[in-house]
Amino acid sequence: MKTFKKLYRLIFAAIFIFLIQSNNYAAEKVNFSGNWAFNESASQTGEFRRADKAIVVKQDVNTIIIERTMLDREGNERTVSSAITLDGKECINKDNQNRERKSTAVWSDDGKVLTITTTMTFERDGQSSTITNVEKWSLSEDSKLIIDVNSQSPRGNRTAKLVYDKK
Repeated sequence: MKTFKKLYRLIFAAIFIFLIQSNNYAAEKVNFSGNWAFNESASQTGEFRRADKAIVVKQDVNTIIIERTMLDREGNERTVSSAITLDGKECINKDNQNRERKSTAVWSDDGKVLTITTTMTFERDGQSSTITNVEKWSLSEDSKLIIDVNSQSPRGNRTAKLVYDKK
């Protein structure tokens, strides 16, 4: 009888420790929520022409909602919103021209970097083209949003390091 009590206590302790560790792991993931303003002087845009001038992020445990404000080619401001689950499953959003953008988001093992991969296929002059953007989101030690971007398109590969200050 004493052996069973010890075994039950041991099993209970193991389950308790596992649950505490699982909860701590989830708590360590970065939360990017907030209003962010583009810091052009701290960014390295390279050939990247149009960085988002502002980003509003709402994030919970399961989802990140990203609202990006940018200038189009004519200098008009436009806003695009995306809702992406944080479980690695594909999510479909539409841009202002009603084109589908397929995105996935996955966390790094330490929960400090969120990688968002977005693919968009569109038709131009009877040709189908695909653009793939891979964004690695992180927070710097001084609480700036850092987005390392790798964009692949028929025009080639472009990279940038975009820095945003919290408003």
